[in-house]
Amino acid sequence: MRRALLLGLLFLGFIGTLNARTVVISVGIDSYEGGWAPPLTSCVNDANGFLNHLNNYNGAKWDERYVATDANATEAAIRGNIQGFASQLVAGDTLVYFHSSHGSTAGGNSACLCCYDSSAFYWDNELAEDLALYADGVKIIIILDACHSGGLFKGAPVVGAQQQGPPKWDFAKNVMDHHAALKAATGTLTKGPSIAFITACDADEQCMAGSPYSLFTHYFLEGFTKADVNIDGTYTFYELFAYAKPLALAGYAGQTAQSFNDTLLQSTAVIGADSPSGGGSSGLPAGYGSLSSGSGGCSVAQADRAPHWSLILPWLLVLTASLYQRRRKRALAFVKI
Repeated sequence: MRRALLLGLLFLGFIGTLNARTVVISVGIDSYEGGWAPPLTSCVNDANGFLNHLNNYNGAKWDERYVATDANATEAAIRGNIQGFASQLVAGDTLVYFHSSHGSTAGGNSACLCCYDSSAFYWDNELAEDLALYADGVKIIIILDACHSGGLFKGAPVVGAQQQGPPKWDFAKNVMDHHAALKAATGTLTKGPSIAFITACDADEQCMAGSPYSLFTHYFLEGFTKADVNIDGTYTFYELFAYAKPLALAGYAGQTAQSFNDTLLQSTAVIGADSPSGGGSSGLPAGYGSLSSGSGGCSVAQADRAPHWSLILPWLLVLTASLYQRRRKRALAFVKI
């Protein structure tokens, strides 16, 4: 009896792994409503290129991919989708949030990501609040190619009072500080999602745009074929970061990429050993979900997940089908915005 119970628990854990969700939200903004921020040239390509590379090199894993570019990348759409997935993802699931755009500050004390709509911002404390909605055991990886700066770089005017001294964009640190404060206030210091950041530059530096991709994103995407330094066939987020960092710095001495929670980045694979080969491009292939402005929720473009039934004993087939269908119904419950 004990052996049967143990086998049942191991089986449930196995099924949970098979059905673990991997969701990617990719945002890129070149043009801003009414020209309220200077136009950029590579952020839309960054967002589409990131999704293309995931699809071409390991599409079976990253089977829920959503994109918001320019007019679709409103504050309501971005936050609505980040918040919406919080009620859907459970322990073992992964959310990747990629964002390429201008960044801004409020006199150096607070930092934000710029959204499409006029003077709309995704503030550091707001992202912290949204991340705090996620369940214990969810993995969240945030990749930012943005900063506060000017000229050819990804900067927008300071919100409110004029910035004194060199601009500082401490977005990632601020988010984690706010997140820790929220956890302390609710007595959940040991619980919550695991969060990692990759940022294209340090807090007091600038991120260079480019063509077709921004400087850091160019090398980050190049890492999909060149970053497997230990030649084990697995490309982790940290390997892509470690590959891109020195090359971006060589391209522009004022841009030093940063990472937070390297343990999570090292343990999360972008590409597995059996990934199909293929090339990336800056266009958006058919079949992707699309974020659009509206009242919160998500569109769904999800590939069927067919577990390897041949590995499972016949007497477990009924339970397997039941669990799988339950996950599918929950995934398809999103509404398009």
